[in-house]
Amino acid sequence: VLVGGSTRIPKLRQLLSDFFGGKALCNSINPDEAVAFGAAVQAGVLSGERDKRTQELLLLDVTPLTLGIETVGGAMGAILPRNTVIPTRKSKVYTTSEDNQVAVTNKVFEGERALSKDNRLLGSFVLSGFPAMPRGQAQIEVTFDVDANGILSVSAVETASNTAAKITIKNSDRLTDESIERMVNEASAFKEEDEKALARLAARTELEEYVYQARSALRDKELRGRMDEDDLETVQDALRATDEWLDEITDSASSEEYADALAKLVEESVGIVLAQYDVHLGHAAVPPDEVPADDDGAFASEHEEL
Repeated sequence: VLVGGSTRIPKLRQLLSDFFGGKALCNSINPDEAVAFGAAVQAGVLSGERDKRTQELLLLDVTPLTLGIETVGGAMGAILPRNTVIPTRKSKVYTTSEDNQVAVTNKVFEGERALSKDNRLLGSFVLSGFPAMPRGQAQIEVTFDVDANGILSVSAVETASNTAAKITIKNSDRLTDESIERMVNEASAFKEEDEKALARLAARTELEEYVYQARSALRDKELRGRMDEDDLETVQDALRATDEWLDEITDSASSEEYADALAKLVEESVGIVLAQYDVHLGHAAVPPDEVPADDDGAFASEHEEL
C-alpha cells in the first residue's frame, strides 16, 4: 500500500516492487487522501471527538522504554513503565534521605535496568529552597507528563512549601529501534544480576535505617538520662563501628553481609540494650530473599528517598 506523495515517483515504485520480489503495488488508494484521512482521525482522537465511523479504530502511541528517576543508592525509580500509552501523566511521592536536606537532584532516565547507571540519562534538574526537615518528612511529588508529540515534562514539588522545579525533554534525540531492542534484551540478560544488586541495596538501606533510628532515639534526653553510662557507650560504639564498616566496604558487601551486620546490631548490642529501656526500633533483620518489593520491582517503603 502506497501512502504519501513521494510514492508517485516511478523510480521509487520500481524499487519497492523489486524489494518485494516483483509483486505488483497496490494503487487503488489515493496516497494523498490516505495521509489526510489518517491525520484527521488522529486529530479527532486527540481532541476527544467521538464518531461512529472512527469509534472502532484504536490508535496508540507508547513509551518505548521505562521512564523514571534515580533514587537513593542509584536505583532506577520507575514512574512510567515501558509501553505506557501516551499522552499520559503520572505522579509519585518521594522523600529526603538526610536530615535538614534543602535540595534534591532529580536525574531522569529511560531504560529497563534496575540501576540507573545502566540506563540512559535524559536530563537532570535541582529542586532547592524548601524548608529543612528531619529525614523522611519532606513530601516531594514528582510528575512525569508525556504529551501526544512525545515531549516529556518532569516536575518536582515539595508539598509543604509548594517549592517547585521542572525540566522539559524534547523528542529530538530518540533512540533507534535497534538501540531500544538492545536495551530491552540487556535487561533480560542481566535480570539475575540486577535482582542481586537490588537485594544488596535493600539490605544496605535497611541497615542504614536501623542505625539512623537508633541515633534518633539517643537524642531523647529523657532516655539518655535513664541509661547507664556503660549501656550508652555500648550502643554508641556499636553504631560507630557500623558506620566505619559501611564507609570501608562502600558497595562491595553482599546482601547477606549487610543482613548479618543488622542482625548483630539487633540481637547482640543495640537492640538488646535499648530493649531494656523499653525502646524498640521499627526495623528488624530481613533475609535478602524476603525483602518486600513494590510493583516496579524496587524494595518497598512508605516513600522512596531521593
